[in-house]
Amino acid sequence: MSQAQQQVLEHDASTPAGWLTVEQAAEALGQDPRHIRRLCAAGKLHAFRQAGDGRSAWLVDPACRPELALSAGMDVSLATAGSELAGLSERKRREIMRRLAIVHAHKAALAQRPRGVNTTEFRRAWLSAHNARLPESRRLGERTLLRWLKRLGEQGITGLIDRRRYAGPATCSKAAWEMFCGLYLEESRPSIPYCHELVAAMAASEGWEWPSLRTVQKWTVERLDPKLKALGRDPRRYRDRSLPYICRDWTQIPAMACWVGDHRQFDVLLPREVTVKDARGRSRREWRWFRPWLTAYLDGRSWMPPTWTISFDAPDGDRVMGTFLKGVLAHGKPRHLYLDNGKDYRMYRFAGGRRRPAGKGERIVAERHVQPVLEMLGVEVTWAIPYNAKAKSIEAFFAIVAERFDKQWATYLGNKPDRRPEDVKKIAKLAEQFHDEGYTLEAFQHAFEAWLTTDYALRKSPAAAAGGLSPLRAFAELRSADFVAVRPHEADLALMLMPSRAVSVTQNGVWVKDFMQFYWADALEGRRAASGRDRNRKVIYRYNPDDSSRIYVFDASGGKFLAIATPYIGTGLNPLAAGEAVGQQMELRRGIAKRQRAEVRRVRTVARNVLLEAARRAAGELGRLDDPATIRLPKGPRVIQFAGELTAASQADRVHGRRRLPAARTGPSAAELLADTDQLTPRCTEPGALELLASLESDNEESGEPDSA
Repeated sequence: MSQAQQQVLEHDASTPAGWLTVEQAAEALGQDPRHIRRLCAAGKLHAFRQAGDGRSAWLVDPACRPELALSAGMDVSLATAGSELAGLSERKRREIMRRLAIVHAHKAALAQRPRGVNTTEFRRAWLSAHNARLPESRRLGERTLLRWLKRLGEQGITGLIDRRRYAGPATCSKAAWEMFCGLYLEESRPSIPYCHELVAAMAASEGWEWPSLRTVQKWTVERLDPKLKALGRDPRRYRDRSLPYICRDWTQIPAMACWVGDHRQFDVLLPREVTVKDARGRSRREWRWFRPWLTAYLDGRSWMPPTWTISFDAPDGDRVMGTFLKGVLAHGKPRHLYLDNGKDYRMYRFAGGRRRPAGKGERIVAERHVQPVLEMLGVEVTWAIPYNAKAKSIEAFFAIVAERFDKQWATYLGNKPDRRPEDVKKIAKLAEQFHDEGYTLEAFQHAFEAWLTTDYALRKSPAAAAGGLSPLRAFAELRSADFVAVRPHEADLALMLMPSRAVSVTQNGVWVKDFMQFYWADALEGRRAASGRDRNRKVIYRYNPDDSSRIYVFDASGGKFLAIATPYIGTGLNPLAAGEAVGQQMELRRGIAKRQRAEVRRVRTVARNVLLEAARRAAGELGRLDDPATIRLPKGPRVIQFAGELTAASQADRVHGRRRLPAARTGPSAAELLADTDQLTPRCTEPGALELLASLESDNEESGEPDSA
């Protein structure tokens, strides 16, 4: 006999095993005990009368009714078709017995209720003690217990049936489940109802067992491995969260051994004036908001950025290379680079280019014979796994920049649309006003440099490998003992910069379109395009997009380095400018002209000397020149010094810039002699020429005759 049956019959130990009393049968059938006795007496229930203690009692065979058999703990799987227990699952039968045991325990406890305690208070106290021994999911409520008591009294044991729809454990064919998993674990991420519909159609034709949609949804959550689900539907999430990660030990390498490079767009808006076209194609200038870009390299050991650049334009390969060369000039070259896998970092002139199929090699510059920068410097490269940001420590540095620097600006944009401040919408049309207030790219660069050098670099480094030192101190002190800062010569670095097309040297020098100005060097003097043939002698200039102070000029044909050119002074001169600006330009023009005139004089002198020498040689060969060795000149004249007026005059002439001494007066002066002409010439008795002309004019006037020819 089961434990439930023992609990049912424990109050009547004299009852034979397996048979029920009238009260037990009445409870199981939901009838009055007197009605059960009448049924027993009429023979409608298989029972017999038991005599004892001066009275007789009926005992009912539980096998005559399924309800009685279930109450007695017997198997009712073969219940008659007319009974509500027919086809009842084992799980539901166990639930009936559990509920019946709870009802009997409550009744037994209620029979021993102390006096002075009402039924409601006692029932609640009993439920509290009963639920204390059960898990939260199995606890019983007061209303549920009252419903069970009512249904047991009205319907009998069938009132305790769990009438919620349940057809037993769902069954599924292995082939159907595998087909569902194959459809569901796709990167296109199909929905469960769609996959269930496809499998259901296949199951109908193949005769597979396939459960309902609700069951499949439950199995997808409970039975399908989350890692397997992530691998099939979201491989990136699987790599990031399911696979064990590799922890790098940066303490095994010193500072300046490895730089990590990447880009980031600031979460800050800055105004910029751009040229836009309207619907009619007319150009006009307009102020708009832009987010500047940061291209940076980070030292892997100390987390100190040795080099960085900020620009409005989206970063490309030239900016990557220019930023790297800027750091090499300042600190020397690193041993290794850990770079992003983008095409800007794989540019040919920087890292050798991307791998392409045969015959489809990318051509970025015309000089494919130029050796890549990293190969020339002997720097090794490790490429990061695509779409794996956590593998680059510079991403964590960018998070620090976003938190400590970006959020301090009034034009902070937010890193997500749902985190965008409301004030951003108010400044949409105030770009020019913010520019006038100092929100410029130059001011932003200075602010970032100040924050980096005076705040971040002096705090405790976020890198555990720094050993608690600040980034700046760790960058300086944690280098290897044999480290030597090595950087190539400036002329060699020029080969690594961005090249231009072949251009001609104009009168003002080399025109650089990106900087919108001319560049000049004295070494380009012989390269000026003075004629059509000279235009074939073109040059190529290389430049750093972030440094407009100089360009490096090379010969276009042979690639020979020519000069470092600086901005021409006259470039962009205001038409109304005066004073120092014009003076500098004129001084440059005069200097160029002076050098050119000196060169012409030198060439002419050389030509004349060559011509004279050729003439002398020709005359000598023709025998027209005497032999100077056969000519003996007399001794030079002896120098004597005269005394008197000539000596004093000669001595006065030898003194340069000195006032001549007056000669000693030994006779009458020239003025006196001219005044006294009688002393110089004898008196003339005949008329002179002037007197004859005067007399002729007077005679003509008196006679009235014209002058004769």
